Amino acid sequence: MSKWLKSIVVILQIGGGFLGLALIGRAVLTEQLTQSSVLIHVAFFFIFSFGIVAGVALIKKQKLGLFLSAVFQAIQIPTILTSVVSYNMFCGATFSVYRYETGFGSNFFFGSRYYFYLNSGMPWLVGINVIALVLFVLLIREILYEVSIAKLGQIRQRRVYPGHNFEQMQDLRADSSPIRHSFPEHS
Repeated sequence: MSKWLKSIVVILQIGGGFLGLALIGRAVLTEQLTQSSVLIHVAFFFIFSFGIVAGVALIKKQKLGLFLSAVFQAIQIPTILTSVVSYNMFCGATFSVYRYETGFGSNFFFGSRYYFYLNSGMPWLVGINVIALVLFVLLIREILYEVSIAKLGQIRQRRVYPGHNFEQMQDLRADSSPIRHSFPEHS
């Protein structure tokens, strides 16, 4: 995995995750929350914590970290606002491109944000987080590369080379070989 991609993903996930946890803490301490909104905050607490775990795993265990980071980026891709359900979540940064009732729009933001509402009564808006989408594609590409390298290594280990077997047999019979005794050994 390239160092720049790993650095960007780690910074966005760990830094953005801690920022998201701070936002949740502020909301819980300063706002009067209903039981349903407490459940939503708890759910996003686990999602931001998952992002931190994915970032740490990317440092400690790269294969596991790649998978967890891809899942975490996939969670951030959609933006949906309708009168029935509204969902948006990003961690670290977003460049969102969206379509709403009167046209198209975009926005760029560093930080973390989350919301989930049922029966919000908002006008519709559908969009994607382009940064999360690009990172997701790059992480999937890295996962596929890791898998192909692992498969190639397994194929090479299973492949039988006739010359290789001959060398192994010669090594086993090296003491009895007449050619071995005809050349002097060098120390």
